Amino acid sequence: MRLRGVVIVLAAFALLIGIPAYADSTIQMGADPSNGTTHPVQLDGEDFTVLQNSNGAGTITNLILLFSVPNVNTASSPITGLTIINGSGTIGSFSLVGTLTNPASPAACDDVYGCASLTGANNSNNFTNFTGADQSILGITATSFGVYEVTIFNANLCAKCTIELGGDMPLGTFIDGYGVDANGKVYSTPFTLTGLNVPEPGSLSLLAAGLFAVGGIFRRRSK
Repeated sequence: MRLRGVVIVLAAFALLIGIPAYADSTIQMGADPSNGTTHPVQLDGEDFTVLQNSNGAGTITNLILLFSVPNVNTASSPITGLTIINGSGTIGSFSLVGTLTNPASPAACDDVYGCASLTGANNSNNFTNFTGADQSILGITATSFGVYEVTIFNANLCAKCTIELGGDMPLGTFIDGYGVDANGKVYSTPFTLTGLNVPEPGSLSLLAAGLFAVGGIFRRRSK
């Protein structure tokens, strides 16, 4: 398991070559501070925290979340039961705003923010980075990502403040945030701080046990 963990970390790190680490104007997914071990931030289970990770930042009144779901682009959202566990705000309705593909179609949909027509954000949340992370971390082969947008109205996310949410979403789903303060400054999520929905540790243990059992059966049949 230790060697597997090293391989995953190295594979995820390889994806980030040439991607800058944003220290300002960021909306970060995961714990406070970031888990600091793997990029993107792996979220165990389906509860996650959104952090306004910018000192002295203005308050984001309405927080936009973008969920990029591998191999799903149905009009109805595959994210269900989204609720606020800790924090304030009212959750709006989901809408499909675009589909990440390679090549991009339309051309503006070459990253999640472009698909949602949101300006001023970084463009590192793209098809290449998403497919690479899903493949190396979860073994998911994605040919597209449906991008679903939802707004949390009156979230009032201030500097270094958090909001915790829960819900059900497919494995391999990426979560990014976007907001604008009263001065018009844009806050978004770089790929390094994007949330990635992965199985809970217990699920991973069961999976490993199942693979071990299958391997034992194979060895016995080979004798």
